[in-house]
Amino acid sequence: MPVPFLSADEASSEPPDAAEVLHLTRAFVSATAPPGGATRLQTLVTKALVEALTDHTVDMATLEPITSDEHAQDRARRTKEFRLRTVQIMVLLELLLSRCRQRWPVRSRPSPTPSAWATTAAT
Repeated sequence: MPVPFLSADEASSEPPDAAEVLHLTRAFVSATAPPGGATRLQTLVTKALVEALTDHTVDMATLEPITSDEHAQDRARRTKEFRLRTVQIMVLLELLLSRCRQRWPVRSRPSPTPSAWATTAAT
C-alpha cells in the first residue's frame, strides 16, 4: 500500500531508536531473503550495515518476517530520503544474493525481489 510522503516540516529526521532499527532490519531481511531464509553472507552484511549506520545491535537469529505494508506504515513518519535509503539497502542486499548465486549456485528457487517494498516504502 503506497504511503504518501510528509512535508519536510512534518517528517521525522531523528535517528532511529532500537525498536525502529529492529523493524528496519526485519524489513531488510524479509524483502531480500530467499524462501529458505537469509544466506549467511546476507545476514552478516545486514548486521554490519545496520550496526554501522545506527549504532544499535540486532539479534539476527530472532527476527520475525514483516510485510511490505507493515513496513510502509511504520516508515510513514520518515523523510523521503530516509525511506529511499531503506530501499537502496534492500536493493544492495538483493544484488549481493544475485551475485553469490551466479558464483555459487545453491538454491533452485528465486528469491523475492524488493520491488514491492520499493513501491510501498518510497511512495
